[in-house]
This record gives sequence, C-alpha cells and structure tokens, in this order.
Amino acid sequence: MKKVCLLTITLLSILFVIHYSLIIMHAGPTNPISAKYDNLSNTYTSTIFSQNWHLFAPDPVNRNVHIYIQVTDNTSKDTNNQWIDITKHLIKNNNDKVITPYNRTIRLIDGIFADTVGSNYTSDLVTKYVNKKDEDEDEDPVVDMLKEHKKSSQKRGKYSLYRFASSYIKSFMPDKYSSMKYLRVRLTAYETIPFSKRNDQNYEKKVEYNKTFNWKEISEVSQMY
Repeated sequence: MKKVCLLTITLLSILFVIHYSLIIMHAGPTNPISAKYDNLSNTYTSTIFSQNWHLFAPDPVNRNVHIYIQVTDNTSKDTNNQWIDITKHLIKNNNDKVITPYNRTIRLIDGIFADTVGSNYTSDLVTKYVNKKDEDEDEDPVVDMLKEHKKSSQKRGKYSLYRFASSYIKSFMPDKYSSMKYLRVRLTAYETIPFSKRNDQNYEKKVEYNKTFNWKEISEVSQMY
C-alpha cells in the first residue's frame, strides 16, 4: 500500500510539472522555448481552455475591428456590393454602455484580428529583436523559430475568423443566408475616434488594415446562443 501511495504521488508530481510547464509556455510571453514547443502547448491547452498573458494585463482596445462577410451558393456570382458588417452592432452596444458583456466579445474579435495579422504571436520586445535581426545578413535560428511561430499564429487566427463568421451566420442571419454554402470574409481595422473628436461628424477614421480573404465553405459549428 505504501508503494502504491508513493507511486501515485510521484506520477501526480510529474503530471503537475508537465501541466504547468505547458500552461506557462502557452500563456506567457513568447520566448525561444515556448516557440519551439508551440504546437504541443497549443494542442494541450486548446482542449480545455485558451488564453494568453494579456488576460492579466489587458490594455484598452485601441482600434475597432470590423468583420464583413458575403455568403453565396455560387462563388462565380458577382457579390461585391453585398458585404454585411457582423460586428457593427457589437461595437455600438459596447460603446453605448459603461459595463457590458459586449466588451468581452469585442476583445475576442480583437484577439482574432491580432492572431490573423500576426501581431499577437509575441511581445513587443521580441518583435523588435526579430526586426533588428532581419537587417543582419547572418542567419539566426531563434528568429527562424519565431517566424514559424508567427505563421502558426496567423493560421490559427484565420481559422478562428472563419469559425466566428460561420457561427454568426447560423445564429443570427435569416434562413435565406444560413442555407448558403460559401463564405468570404473581409477584415478591416479602424483607429478609434479620439475623445476630443467624438462629436465631430466630419471626422474620418483612419483605416489601419483591410484585407479580403478567399471563399471557403461555411463551417459546421455551434450557434452563439
């Protein structure tokens, strides 16, 4: 019995170390070790929950990200004038209320945007290091590793973007849209309106990012409600 207890404690201790090592690598700022084991830590954490270290130090949202979609049953049709903004009402509700659950949704959308453009894969310090090394001619295995980590972040962001849009279609759009087979997404980020310009009706928001992605089949996902 004593041996069984000792073996159990040993196994639990090993699992404890492995578990928290993977959590720290996933949730902490990017470094060469976390970048190397990125696929392993993401696979492990995504089965239960997913978060990053910004959860503990959330900066105010400094941009408004809009997700526009088009749906069709024939991708050869001309649908250029049929873009639907699926984030407009979320942003409006968030801006109209001081305390609101919409703020969490906006942060989710902002996180998807950051992953998609590759700005959420690491900290500012590591980004500066990578950019500085790009100017040098010598190869750096750490930089190569971090670039691969960035590609992984972008792939994950694009996957989340299409799943979010698919879920929205199935949850809130009329049957004539939800029965469509294909989806295309446009991701646009605008600067937030400065407080001093909040009442200026003629103020033009600066577009920080704008990209239209390819047609894909609408994913079979759960509804938002």
